[in-house]
Amino acid sequence: MGTSDNCSDEFAGNLISAFAIAVSDRINQRITDATQLNDSSCFAIVQIANKPGLSIECLSKILQLKHSSVVRLINKLELNEMIHRHKNTADDMRRVSIVLTEKGQELYDCIQNARKEAVQTMLDGFSKADRKIFAKTVGQLLSKVIDEDMPEERYCKACDASFNLSDVTGS
Repeated sequence: MGTSDNCSDEFAGNLISAFAIAVSDRINQRITDATQLNDSSCFAIVQIANKPGLSIECLSKILQLKHSSVVRLINKLELNEMIHRHKNTADDMRRVSIVLTEKGQELYDCIQNARKEAVQTMLDGFSKADRKIFAKTVGQLLSKVIDEDMPEERYCKACDASFNLSDVTGS
């Protein structure tokens, strides 16, 4: 492997860092290539699909973007007919719920397919037993790094709605 001690904490730490960035880059590249949108737009579409009626405030926290940046992002998505805003209440006309349009749903499907393809290319060649060990190990690692004050969706910006991170991490 190019190192005399591939069991050291330093080696493992570097391996985790490289893996996290490589996986993130691979998924981001696939979804942005497939949609011709930036990653924030793609992640916003995924979150809106997974939680119809999501508020701008909640989306801001998930994407870790300033409120004003999310407002601009939502304006752009609405201008391109990917989302639609609904006014929530008569007493606070500033509060809106966001839902996908048909075009937005098609983009969501495209994003999910691109994410699945990116992940599948990484898993090709691994046996079912190896995948099970990998999933258990990653679940253990995730349980150590997840900030419980952050919404689960922060870590699952591209996950489909059926995935529940707490089922994996036990938190």
